[in-house]
Amino acid sequence: LCYNIISLNDIITILTSRNVVHESNTGKTEKSKRQFNIVMSIEKFEFDGEKTSIRISGRNTQENDFIKIGQYHSVEIHEGTTFKLYKTYWDNTLIKSLTDATTAISNDNIVAIVMQFGLANICLVGPEATITIKHIECNIPKKKQSNLGRDKAIIDFYRRILDGLIPLLEKL
Repeated sequence: LCYNIISLNDIITILTSRNVVHESNTGKTEKSKRQFNIVMSIEKFEFDGEKTSIRISGRNTQENDFIKIGQYHSVEIHEGTTFKLYKTYWDNTLIKSLTDATTAISNDNIVAIVMQFGLANICLVGPEATITIKHIECNIPKKKQSNLGRDKAIIDFYRRILDGLIPLLEKL
């Protein structure tokens, strides 16, 4: 959904992190990773279907202690990431997309599990889109004389599918 709503030159506010170098009075430098909110103008964005995330790059538009105005930064948006998106104009198509997405879990949806041995995707199939809710990978050993490890791996694989499926079904 986000990918269809984000446009170039939109402004995004999001929590991010950056490696910061501190120099003491003695000249000794020390690196640390700091989290902070960044306000940036979007210059590039791309969807990563494998990670189901969106990578956004752009320039900082609001100075803070960790990044100057105009410096480039990149952030990644995953499912559940909180952010604010500012647009100069919200057209009716964008508003409808947001409305449809926020009511994505309804009785009009079908839950599907697409799987092969050791790999499963739990999907929510709706009238507007198909959303991958959970991606499960499990290494299952090949058949040998002793199948105890293989049997445990198969049971674990199906348990992980069930653990991903139950919370989704409880929401419906």
